[in-house]
Amino acid sequence: SPLVMSVVALDDKKTLEKAARSWEKVGCSNIIAAEGELRAGAPAHAPYSLILLNGAVDVLPQNLLGQLAPGGRLAGIVKRAGEALGCAVLAEKLEGGHISSRSLFEADAAYLPGFAPSSAFVF
Repeated sequence: SPLVMSVVALDDKKTLEKAARSWEKVGCSNIIAAEGELRAGAPAHAPYSLILLNGAVDVLPQNLLGQLAPGGRLAGIVKRAGEALGCAVLAEKLEGGHISSRSLFEADAAYLPGFAPSSAFVF
């Protein structure tokens, strides 16, 4: 993409192989395919100016926020356990490593693998 210097795509091997064929067809040569657990992120390629979560999480993942560069942003949908809708959230890493986040609008998406809320016992 001419909009960015590089993109890191994190997913499983099968998905990355399929995506790589699509990237090749459209001439994208600046995409790094990183195979691994979504929850871990891709710290070898950090820091990031932007992390885009293509699905929902139950809480903002602290380890991914930690991979942001100062001024970097993370965008995704936060959907708490038991809620019908989540909220699109934009988080920014400020000076000193502090995180500021704001809700943008109601949204829904399937939970990303490893990011679904833990089931809790309810009376």
